[in-house]
Amino acid sequence: MDEGGDDLDRLIDRADTLIGNLLPLNDSFDEHEIYDLDTMEVSELITLLQETLKRMGVKKKVRISSPQTKEGLILSHPDLLKSVLRNIIENAVRHSPEESEIVITSKADKDHVHIFVENTGTPISVEALTAVTEGRWGVALRDSSGERGAGIGLYASALFMKKMKGSLGIERLEEGTRASLTFLKQKSEENTGAGV
Repeated sequence: MDEGGDDLDRLIDRADTLIGNLLPLNDSFDEHEIYDLDTMEVSELITLLQETLKRMGVKKKVRISSPQTKEGLILSHPDLLKSVLRNIIENAVRHSPEESEIVITSKADKDHVHIFVENTGTPISVEALTAVTEGRWGVALRDSSGERGAGIGLYASALFMKKMKGSLGIERLEEGTRASLTFLKQKSEENTGAGV
């Protein structure tokens, strides 16, 4: 594919992500908005996203590995969760050098399941990290290709995680960034019908 086609693909991916963020983000500003949360197996979600992830990584020859895990069930909202994972993984791809690897892992403790997305390359800037922890966006970010972003994806992801009774953590590494998504662990496969 020529350079113009690659640019068009990148713009379509960015528009799709932005629309996917803005629609649920608009609803999430309503304090009274109730989201029905369901249980979902972690490995099931990663499998659902595999094709999207492959497409994101293929353009930069970035490998995305996600070892199959059996960490249990998490409490989530399917649409919000897909948006969060897509944002986090898309950011990891955009900030990774060519021919690198992004690793998705998970672990569980007594009450929570944690999903980690780690990439090598340019770490998240201190300014962007501060914005995420302060619950704001509007920070000018540049990815490894020099493309600019405003940080709305991380802002939306943090908000969506709160709506799912979870949390988003971002950590600067010496070479790269690690995002951690923390979810409530469910004890049974029954739909909790819990609202947020």
